[in-house]
Amino acid sequence: MLCNQQKKKGIGHLAKRLALLGCVGLLGGCVEDDASPETQVDQPLVLNFKGLIGNEKFLCGKTYEDVGVGKHDYRVEGLRMYISRLQALLDDGTTVTASLTEDGMWQHDNVALLNFGADCSRGEERELNMAVDANVRLYSTRRVTGVCFDVGIPFDRNHQRAEGALPPLDTTALFNSVQNGRTFLRLDGTANPEDKPQTFNVQLKSTGCLSEDKNRRPSVACGSPNIAQVCVDIDTQEQAIAFDVKSLLAGVDVSKNKDAELGCYSAKNDSECTTIVPALGISFEFIEPEKGATSFVPVQQTVFRVVNMN
Repeated sequence: MLCNQQKKKGIGHLAKRLALLGCVGLLGGCVEDDASPETQVDQPLVLNFKGLIGNEKFLCGKTYEDVGVGKHDYRVEGLRMYISRLQALLDDGTTVTASLTEDGMWQHDNVALLNFGADCSRGEERELNMAVDANVRLYSTRRVTGVCFDVGIPFDRNHQRAEGALPPLDTTALFNSVQNGRTFLRLDGTANPEDKPQTFNVQLKSTGCLSEDKNRRPSVACGSPNIAQVCVDIDTQEQAIAFDVKSLLAGVDVSKNKDAELGCYSAKNDSECTTIVPALGISFEFIEPEKGATSFVPVQQTVFRVVNMN
């Protein structure tokens, strides 16, 4: 290995050798050919997630205090979400698309399913998954300083049948129909479970999906895709991305249901969605009978944040 400190007195051959070996004085020494700043290498990118209710850990089946308007008790009974279109933000301001690792269960075709716990109200125990495993191709001198991802599934994959689909798109509890696709984020819970129990769930999904019937795929994008786009600065070695249920429900009274659905199911006539969907960073148009439409446009999402790993 040659070093920048070596003399270069008019020796053309030495200059060529230095160029080939890619000596980098800023790094305090020389870099071999395969580690040159001009060489791209695959690097692992693992994103760890945490489910939180305020500052408390999400535990399926546990009841938490002071949730939503009126500060009610709320028992969490399930939390799952699909993650896709993962991108790495680099220290030079550029963005690189990450490739999700195929694992045969949680990740396929660059779509991942996070499961913080589900169906615990029925006593069912299911394996959890709170990490996304990916790779990014970077120049050796670049560093990942943040990530962007979608909470949702790309249109071309969202509307395939659950039967015959590969995991995680075969999850029937998150499948609605071929026409309407899948639920991107599903939170199940009960307010005041020991007093006057009231089911209050959240299901984020596309609406306004048009086709001949529920078993036909839409030929054009749904009117309201309802895909949340999240970007955070993060040190992936030391930090995790938290999803805060209390922040999601901060603007709604979970002890009541004004509309037919038991919570927010993303429909434009669902008044419970007017604070929940915008909390995810998605604009929501609420259509109230005889009063017309009102738009709720978020400044930014308030549900995801970066926390220490431990």
